[in-house]
Amino acid sequence: MYGIKKWAAAAFVILCLGGCQGASVSTFQSMTFQVGTGDKIKVTLDTSAGDSLAQEEGSFSVKNGDSLVFQGVFQTPDQYAAQEAAIRGTEGVEIVTDGETMLSYYYEAGAAGPETGYLFMVDGSDTGVYMASLMDREAADDAFGRMTFEKE
Repeated sequence: MYGIKKWAAAAFVILCLGGCQGASVSTFQSMTFQVGTGDKIKVTLDTSAGDSLAQEEGSFSVKNGDSLVFQGVFQTPDQYAAQEAAIRGTEGVEIVTDGETMLSYYYEAGAAGPETGYLFMVDGSDTGVYMASLMDREAADDAFGRMTFEKE
C-alpha cells in the first residue's frame, strides 16, 4: 500500500512539472502617481520583456536596460487639448489611431529622430497621458501594449 502511494505521489509531481514546461511567466511593476489634476493614476507595466518603470520629476519613463523606451507625462485637460492640436498641426505627422480618447502617431522627421507617440485620456479621470518613443513603430507599439493606466 505504501509503495502505491509513493508511486502516485511521484507520478503527480512528474505530471505537474511536465505540465509547467511550456508555461510562460509574466512579471509586473506598478507605480501610483498623484498628478496635477488631483487624480491618482496607477501605471502598470508587464516587465517580462526586461522593461522597467521609473519616476522622474514630473514625468515617468520606461527603460529596457540602459535604453529609453518611452518618456511620458501626465496632462491636464487643457494641456491634453494643446498637445493634440500641436500633433495634428505638425506637417508630416502620420496619425495611426484617431479615437475619441486615444491618438497615436508616427513622425519620421522628429527633432531627435523618428518618433512614435501616444496621447490618451485615462478612463474615468481628468488626466491625459502623452508618451513618446524613438524606437521603431513596431517595438514602440509592443511596449505600449504591455502598459495599463487606471484611476484609483
